[in-house]
Amino acid sequence: AGTGPFLAENGEPLNERGRYRDGVRVSDTVLLHPHTDIAHRYWRSILREGDRAIDATCGNGHDTLELVSILSRAGGGSVVACDIQESAIESAKAKLEGELVGLMEV
Repeated sequence: AGTGPFLAENGEPLNERGRYRDGVRVSDTVLLHPHTDIAHRYWRSILREGDRAIDATCGNGHDTLELVSILSRAGGGSVVACDIQESAIESAKAKLEGELVGLMEV
């Protein structure tokens, strides 16, 4: 941790993946999914190096991945993800393993 950004499966740094609508890259100021975009912006404004974030409803892993990305860019930290549904935990775990090439402990 702290040696650089996490990489997506295709080798791109997570902070370079971008956001897309209908195949066209859009600015961070465009709300694609208002409730999650607002949450992600809030997390980016408060999370700092060394922080621990908890995703208590990890579901498909999208928010967990965003928290990992934010903390990676901040210099490192930890994310704890849990869910009441075992299938959600497995889904989130698969998403993270697919996106974070050998850079995380699951």
